[in-house]
Amino acid sequence: MIVEIKVPTPGESITEVQIASWLVEDGALVQKDQEIAEIDSDKATLSLSAEVSGKIKLLVAEGDTVGVGSIACTIDSSFEVAEKAKVSYEPKTDTQATEPKAKEQTKIDIVESEKPKSLESDIHISPLARKLMQEKNISESEINKFYKSLRLGTKDVEFYIESKAKTTQKSETSPLS
Repeated sequence: MIVEIKVPTPGESITEVQIASWLVEDGALVQKDQEIAEIDSDKATLSLSAEVSGKIKLLVAEGDTVGVGSIACTIDSSFEVAEKAKVSYEPKTDTQATEPKAKEQTKIDIVESEKPKSLESDIHISPLARKLMQEKNISESEINKFYKSLRLGTKDVEFYIESKAKTTQKSETSPLS
């Protein structure tokens, strides 16, 4: 079954967004709830997630501006994808069928992979920042060393105190579910 993934609305007055980056390649196998793209608007940056597991077909190019509610990609759920696995995409040759048979589910061989674990830090890096780091061949340890070498000033500490106070206020005023 083909599932259309539509561009969500980032806010009430926003009518169009930009596809900032695709986090997967066209034809890749994706898992349900996997982040597949980052979307930028005037007000926010959102991630677009896969609604089902399957093979993705990108319909919009990275950097394109599209309307809210338009179809960004489709996912063919007739392809089986194992959980917590990374799939390497191999283009089909002329001798292989180009479409799976209607009533037959196509199973793709998958390769288990692990993200490299950082021994130095647990810093949170956004997918867009991680992609830029890969493009510029910068490791997480280089970034970590850079930030550890910076000297904190009073403004940095004041910013931390304000941020911590805001977080504490939000958690105290939020009702528990």
